[in-house]
Formats: sequence, C-alpha cells, structure tokens
Amino acid sequence: MANVDLTNITPPRVPLIDQRTGLISREWYRFFLNLFQLTGSGQNTTSLTDLQLGPPPTQQEDFTDIIIDIQGLLTQPVAGTPELQAALDAVRQELQTLPPKAVDELQQQINNLRQEVQTQRQPELGSFAALQQDNLSWTTFDTTASSVPTAIGTVAWDGGTTLGIQMTANVLLKVGEAEYIYAKASATITKGQVCYHTGAVGSSGVTTVAPAPIGLADPNEIVGIAAESIALNDFGLIQISGDLRGFNTTGSSVGETWADGDPLYYNPAYVGSMTNVKPSAPNQKTYMGEVVNAGSGGSGSMHIRITPGSVLGGTDSNVQFGTVNNGDLIQYDSVLQYWKNVAPSSISIGTATNLAGGLAGSVPYQTAPGTTTFLNIGTALQVLKVNAGATAPEWVSGAALTKVDDTNVTLTLGGTPATSLLAATSLTLGWTGQLGLTRGGTNASLTASAGSVVYSTASALALNTAGSTGNWLRSAGTAAPVWTAPAALTRVNDTNVTLTLGGSASTALLNAASITAGWTGQLAVSRGGTGASTQSGARTNLGATTVGSNFFTLTNPSAITFPRINADNTVSTLDAATFRAAIGAGTGNGTVTSVAALTLGTTGTDLSSTVANGTTTPVITLNVPTASATNRGALSSTDWSTFNAKQPVAAPVTQTANFSVGASDVWSINNKSGSSCTVTLPTASSNTGRVLYFLNYQAQTLVSASSNVVPLAGGAATTAILEAVAGANATLVSDGTNWIMTQYDSNNALQLE
Repeated sequence: MANVDLTNITPPRVPLIDQRTGLISREWYRFFLNLFQLTGSGQNTTSLTDLQLGPPPTQQEDFTDIIIDIQGLLTQPVAGTPELQAALDAVRQELQTLPPKAVDELQQQINNLRQEVQTQRQPELGSFAALQQDNLSWTTFDTTASSVPTAIGTVAWDGGTTLGIQMTANVLLKVGEAEYIYAKASATITKGQVCYHTGAVGSSGVTTVAPAPIGLADPNEIVGIAAESIALNDFGLIQISGDLRGFNTTGSSVGETWADGDPLYYNPAYVGSMTNVKPSAPNQKTYMGEVVNAGSGGSGSMHIRITPGSVLGGTDSNVQFGTVNNGDLIQYDSVLQYWKNVAPSSISIGTATNLAGGLAGSVPYQTAPGTTTFLNIGTALQVLKVNAGATAPEWVSGAALTKVDDTNVTLTLGGTPATSLLAATSLTLGWTGQLGLTRGGTNASLTASAGSVVYSTASALALNTAGSTGNWLRSAGTAAPVWTAPAALTRVNDTNVTLTLGGSASTALLNAASITAGWTGQLAVSRGGTGASTQSGARTNLGATTVGSNFFTLTNPSAITFPRINADNTVSTLDAATFRAAIGAGTGNGTVTSVAALTLGTTGTDLSSTVANGTTTPVITLNVPTASATNRGALSSTDWSTFNAKQPVAAPVTQTANFSVGASDVWSINNKSGSSCTVTLPTASSNTGRVLYFLNYQAQTLVSASSNVVPLAGGAATTAILEAVAGANATLVSDGTNWIMTQYDSNNALQLE
C-alpha cells in the first residue's frame, strides 16, 4: 500500500492568496495537494468525508509500512502535537483488524511513539500561531538571542535577568524592573526631563504631562522622567521606576558636575531638570533617583525611584493648616484630634513653680541647647556677672567706690556704706572750691549785686559795681569796664550857615529823645550850594552869561520852533517860515548846475557811464556790456552754466594707500604697491558734471569702494576703474547717479591720431 501522508491543517493566520505573487499561498497549495493525493489522485473512491474520519483504509499486509510511516512522523514538520495525536489515533483504529500478535507489537510501538511525542520539545514563539492552543504550559526563550527586531510588540530576553517588551520605537520595557505611564505631551518633552501632571484627555484615557516648571510647589504633581522625547500633543512613555539609559547625566545643562552614584532631586531652578544638590526650603525636596553612569550624549543612565518631598500638613491625616502667618505656632487640638496652626498670642503660657535639681537661692542657666543646670547661691551683697560666649555666669563681690577730685574741686562721698557702690542705701555727692572756666565754672567766689555786669579777668569771671542812672559802660582795655557820664553835645557852624540843635536833651547825644538840625544863610558854591537867595543870583553865581540865562528862562513851546540869538543877547523862538526868512532861505525850486558822472575803480574802455540833462534833471547811465571774447562785462545765463562747470585748478594728488577723493581733487595718482587700491568716490548725486582723472603708477588695479562706475562701453555700474598696468589712466564724469567712464587708456595699446 501507499505510505500514509498526514496533512497538516494550514493555520488561520496564513492568507489564501500570497500578496506578493497574487497566486495561492504555498501553505494552502500543499494542504490541497495532500488532500488530492490522499483521495487517490482521482484513482479511488475515497471522499473528503472519509478523510475527515481518518486516513484511507489499509491492508493487513501493509502494517510494516504503517509502522515505518509512524516512526517517520517524528521527523515530519507538523503544526503541533494535537494533529499528530489525532493521526496516531486514526492509525490505532485501523490496526484493530490486524492479528492479535501483530496488534500487540504495533500497540507497543505506538505507545513508545506517543511517549516520545509527549516529551517532544515545545514549538518556539514563531510557531505559536500554528499551535492553535488555548493553554500553553510553558515557553523557554533564547537567552542569547541576536538581531532581535525592534518592532513594537516584540518580546525577547533582554540579555539581563528579565524579558524585554518593545513598547514604543524608543522604549524597551524590562518586565518587573521598570514601570511606565502612557501620557500625552501638553508641551514639547525631551528624554530625561522631569515631567509633571497638567491634566487629562478623557477620550484617550490618558493624563497629560509637561516638563516640570521652575519652583513647582506641590511634590505630588511630579509624574516621572520622560523615557523618550515626545512632540507637542503626541503620546509617549513617562518612566516612574527602573533604569533609564541613553541621555545626558553629566549635569552640564544645570551648571553642575554629576558623578556615578550621585543622588538626584527635582531642580526648582531649571525647567524639567534635576540637581545633585538637595534643595533648601521652601523648595520641595523630591528625590528622583541616582546616577548610574555619569555620561554625555547617549551614554548616560540613572536609576529612577521617586520619593515625593513632604509638605507639613500636605498629606498628613492628623494635620490641618489654615492660612499660615509669620510666627505661627503648631498646637494639637484634642477635640478636633489634629494639629493646627495658631497665633502665638492665643497660647497661654504658665509660670514655672519648680525646677528640679536646684537648691534654695540657686540660679538656673543653660549650659547647652535643651540642657539646664544651676549656679549655687552666692554670698551676701554679691552680684551676678555674665561672662562672654558660652561661659557660665558667676557671683562676684562689689568693688570699692573710688573718686577723683577735679581742679579746684574736692569730692566728698557720703551715705552708708560710703565705700561700696553696690547695695548702698544712698549716695551723696558734694564738693569744695570753685570750678574752673575750662570745666564750665567761674573759677571765682562771686556775690550777685543788682545792676552789676559780669566781665572776665585773665583767669576768672568777675562783677563790677552798678553805675549811676544815665551812665554808659566804657571799655578800659584789659582792665575792668567803667561807668561814664555822657558829655555835652557841641556844634560848629559852617560859612554862611548856623546849626541850631533842638529836642530834649539838646546838649546830650546819649539818651536824647530826638535831634533836630536846621541852619540859616546860603551855602556857598564851593560847598555845593549857589551862594544866592534868588534864581537870577544863583544863575549868575554859577557862571551863567546873559544868553545862557535867557535860554534857561525860555518857556515851553506848543509847536516846532527854532531858537534865535539876537544881537542884544536876547533869545527868541521862531516858527519855520519866520526862521527861513530870517536866514534868507527861498521857498521855490532850484536848478542843478553840475552832476559828476559815476567814476569806476578799474581802467579800460569796457565799462562806461554817461550823464544826460546835467543842468536840469540829471540822468546817470552806467553801461555794463555782455561779456564776450572781446568785451568785459556781465555773464549771460548760458555763459554762467559754462563757467559754473569749470574744473577747479588743483595739482595731482599721489596716493600710496586706499583713499577718498577730496572736494578739490582733480587728478589722483595710484602709487599703492603690493595689492589693489580702493578709492571712495564723491557722491554722484551732489557732483553732477564733475570730472575726475585717475592714473596708475603701480601695476595694481584701482577699484571703487562701491559699484558706481559705468564702464566705457556702458552697461551696469561696477567697481572697476584701472587695470593692473602702470600708466593706465581713465576719465570719470558724474551724471548725478553714477560715475561714467568717458575715456580710458590702458598704456599697452597703440593709439592712432
């Protein structure tokens, strides 16, 4: 008979049509081919229904071939043990018709094969789909797998102590060694940044996170550290425990230097950062983990184990704070059964009535924080002395009271006891002698006297005796001042003036109620007066002549008048007509008898002047002809434009370095050696029509500092002026926009006349 050919059922995951070729897939083709062969390749009557019940019937004489085929089943690539078991059961059923002995032998062989099949190594992961098993007892992974794909969903041994699951394109989960949360970025996140909770996306079932901001107050808002970089509004993984590799752990981004094993905390001074310096209050002190490898770029790694910083009253069930004010105290409320903040003024503080360990009269003091001891009682009249620093206080006896006498003063101590300052019942101070002037005293024993005046001697103050009524105090130099009676007031009359004194007392200058001065007579001219009692006499005494006196007494006119001095020395005032008649002036028009022609200050015949009607109505004519080649005169408007465009006269200027053309420069010679020479040309817009000449002494190019030179053949403005040829020369003319090159001689071309 023919060999038994078991047909494996093609797994459901294999498509019927191969997408690459458009033909039936290889697996399904083999399946249908085997079915065709099992039905006799069209040569027997076995149907598909028969095949569903078992293989085609065999003859007894073929059992040897069947045994061989059963043994060969161990080497055939089958989809899984359930199919193989079914095939063996079908073979068993067919062998029921064999002789007992043969059946027993075959049964033993089948049992042996079944045992081998049951202990056969289970298919690898790549065969799971073909197994089609609901329950897989165990699976062994290759611990030295290589070239593991990084496709999301790949599971393989990570080379350490656990499986690795490729969760995203950038994150490999180590099973049991790390934890992550899947979140949405509400801001751009870089791998290794500390992230905090910003909200949630209900439709996506995820929270939103962002890099932790500066000065984050609530430690419970910290979620973890970004296991990968996440763009804004993208999804990614935030790691909350385990090892994180592949980011910078040198601390350079926050101005620090991290080392292996350094602890890392949330950094309140940088966005999304950590620090190896434990933050100080009031900043939160959330512990993020430790540096594993302090490396730059992708070589750094850390171990994450987040311990949120605590906030007093933040999560404690027995602490409840209200608004906290400066100086508040914490008090336990036995009724509410929690600690709360209270103002110091609300605390009742009792008075200690007993401190254990002290004797009667001893003084308690602190030897250290939280440690109290006692200073034994001192002796009578001792005082407590505080020593510097942390030295204990001590009892000391009072020192004797001493005194130092001042100049001319003796101090006397009184009271009981008189020699001790401490515990004295009284202290009485007294002195003898006089306090010196330098100490604020008088240095004298004085007796007050009504009306006396204090004055100083060479060494002390003194009092003089009172003076008489009306006396005045007069200095006597270094001696004591004296009272003096007032002297009588005298007078001396001036020439022609008699002074009369009046008032009470008229003979005394001092204490006078008033002084009235008056005189009689006339003050002489030599004393500033007139020496006369009348106006005419005063004018005469002051030297006035008869005419002068008459001018002095003229009345004010009511109209324009002219003074006339008469032959008899009188003065008259005349109106205009009378004044003209008096001086012989006429009232008609006169005749001009001669007018001189305008005289010019230059010689020649080019300019002339004439006078017409010289004796009647003069007409003076100044002839100024138009200037020409033969005439000197005024320029016409055309000539003015011509002359205005004339070049200034200036000597050539030789340049040995880069230069700018001066306001009066005409010829510029380039004598710069070693490199090209750059010239800054005048602004073309303010130099329309100006002509500039340039000449090379060196075999170096001459170029403009700007692209404002139009070449000789026209076109766009460039910077080129002269070639690198000694003797090359060019002429430039401004058109108000650029400098137009109108002539150029390269000094190496033949010029034809």
